[in-house]
Amino acid sequence: MAVLLVGCGRMGSAMARGWHGGERVLVFDPMVERLPEGVERVEALGSVAGGEDLVVVLAVKPQAFG
Repeated sequence: MAVLLVGCGRMGSAMARGWHGGERVLVFDPMVERLPEGVERVEALGSVAGGEDLVVVLAVKPQAFG
């Protein structure tokens, strides 16, 4: 299984660090420059390949969820 985090601010990066090691962790966040160690950056949401179980977590503040 893989986890895709949409957003990697304070809460998103904390979740990524917690899940890393147990799951494959992907992150889509065009605003963040540095990701936690072992996390894979996704440049576009459409580039995430199918074929594996994927859990999508929206880790953005509600007011930024445009």
